[in-house]
Amino acid sequence: KSALEGDEFAQFHLAEKNGFNEKALYWYSKCGEQGNRIACARVEEMYRYGRGCEKNVELAEIWAAKATLRYED
Repeated sequence: KSALEGDEFAQFHLAEKNGFNEKALYWYSKCGEQGNRIACARVEEMYRYGRGCEKNVELAEIWAAKATLRYED
Protein backbone atom coordinates (compact mmCIF):
# COMPACT_ATOMS: atom_id res chain seq x y z
CA LYS A 1 0.00 0.00 0.00
CA SER A 2 1.02 3.57 -0.57
CA ALA A 3 0.53 6.66 1.57
CA LEU A 4 -2.49 7.59 -0.52
CA GLU A 5 -3.97 4.17 0.12
CA GLY A 6 -3.58 4.66 3.87
CA ASP A 7 -0.29 2.95 4.64
CA GLU A 8 0.79 4.38 8.00
CA PHE A 9 4.51 3.81 7.45
CA ALA A 10 4.44 5.38 3.98
CA GLN A 11 2.60 8.39 5.41
CA PHE A 12 5.14 8.78 8.19
CA HIS A 13 7.99 8.52 5.71
CA LEU A 14 6.49 11.26 3.52
CA ALA A 15 6.03 13.49 6.54
CA GLU A 16 9.63 12.96 7.66
CA LYS A 17 10.87 13.66 4.13
CA ASN A 18 9.06 17.02 4.10
CA GLY A 19 10.44 18.37 7.37
CA PHE A 20 8.23 21.02 8.96
CA ASN A 21 5.78 22.32 6.38
CA GLU A 22 2.13 21.96 5.37
CA LYS A 23 2.74 18.68 3.55
CA ALA A 24 4.45 17.22 6.60
CA LEU A 25 1.57 18.35 8.81
CA TYR A 26 -0.89 16.69 6.43
CA TRP A 27 0.92 13.34 6.41
CA TYR A 28 1.70 13.35 10.14
CA SER A 29 -1.99 14.03 10.78
CA LYS A 30 -3.09 11.18 8.52
CA CYS A 31 -0.63 8.85 10.20
CA GLY A 32 -1.58 10.06 13.67
CA GLU A 33 -5.25 9.44 13.02
CA GLN A 34 -4.32 5.81 12.46
CA GLY A 35 -2.81 5.58 15.92
CA ASN A 36 0.86 6.42 15.41
CA ARG A 37 1.76 8.22 18.64
CA ILE A 38 5.02 9.61 17.26
CA ALA A 39 3.10 11.25 14.42
CA CYS A 40 0.61 12.65 16.96
CA ALA A 41 3.50 14.12 18.94
CA ARG A 42 4.98 15.69 15.80
CA VAL A 43 1.64 17.32 14.94
CA GLU A 44 1.44 18.59 18.52
CA GLU A 45 4.94 20.04 18.26
CA MET A 46 4.21 21.72 14.94
CA TYR A 47 1.08 23.42 16.28
CA ARG A 48 2.60 24.28 19.67
CA TYR A 49 5.62 26.08 18.20
CA GLY A 50 4.23 27.14 14.82
CA ARG A 51 6.66 24.96 12.88
CA GLY A 52 5.45 24.84 9.30
CA CYS A 53 1.98 26.03 10.27
CA GLU A 54 0.24 28.72 12.24
CA LYS A 55 0.79 28.38 16.00
CA ASN A 56 -2.32 26.94 17.66
CA VAL A 57 -1.98 25.88 21.30
CA GLU A 58 -5.55 24.54 21.41
CA LEU A 59 -4.87 22.10 18.56
CA ALA A 60 -1.50 21.27 20.09
CA GLU A 61 -3.25 20.17 23.29
CA ILE A 62 -5.70 18.01 21.32
CA TRP A 63 -2.86 16.24 19.53
CA ALA A 64 -0.87 15.87 22.76
CA ALA A 65 -3.88 14.12 24.28
CA LYS A 66 -4.12 11.84 21.24
CA ALA A 67 -0.46 10.92 21.61
CA THR A 68 -0.99 10.14 25.28
CA LEU A 69 -4.13 8.09 24.65
CA ARG A 70 -2.37 6.12 21.96
CA TYR A 71 0.50 5.44 24.36
CA GLU A 72 -1.82 4.22 27.11
CA ASP A 73 -3.75 1.85 24.82
